[in-house]
Amino acid sequence: MLADDLVSSGGDDVQQLCEAGEEEFLEIMALVGMASKPLHVRRLQKALQEWVGNPGEFRILFSSIPKLSQKTPPRKKS
Repeated sequence: MLADDLVSSGGDDVQQLCEAGEEEFLEIMALVGMASKPLHVRRLQKALQEWVGNPGEFRILFSSIPKLSQKTPPRKKS
């Protein structure tokens, strides 16, 4: 899972991801295998921009979600 790869590579600091320049951000995306999924990269960039604008909203949302580092069951392929 991309999120697990991001966390295991040290990409669990949202503030650091937000402050990364374009080149550094794309390098991180390449390290975790997201560079081959440009729409996922853009979606993450958009979510990070939204977080910068209103981090409190995300705290409420994420308080009800299990930590990414916990093992998640595999998705069924359809």
